[in-house]
Amino acid sequence: MKSKILSSQFKNKYEKDGNVTFYHQLHLEGVDKYVSIGAKTEETPEFLQAGKELEYEWKDEAKGSIKRVQAAFGGKGGKFIDQSNTQFIIAAMNNATALKIAGVIPEGETISSMIQRFTEHAVQLKKELV
Repeated sequence: MKSKILSSQFKNKYEKDGNVTFYHQLHLEGVDKYVSIGAKTEETPEFLQAGKELEYEWKDEAKGSIKRVQAAFGGKGGKFIDQSNTQFIIAAMNNATALKIAGVIPEGETISSMIQRFTEHAVQLKKELV
């Protein structure tokens, strides 16, 4: 989902095993309640400033907890992919490698084309099932 940030403020911090997460309370356009998101700094980061567009997904909708959807680098020509799909890419790489080792990649196919096909199929299935 994507929403414009209407307001943002530091809420609290959480420490565990030497790691600190600073939670910020956001009011998002089109969302009825305030939501909470973790960041690495107490000061409001640039991406959480009022007026910015935030792409997010729910961690726990009942608790009003969200996480930022970030792009990950990948693909030909420096294209960006949704990081939530990286698990599919990793699985596709593993499966294509296993097929190459087993010697069963079809004639004319490359590992790269197999990875791309596996990833596209997995992403499409995810869209259909959600």
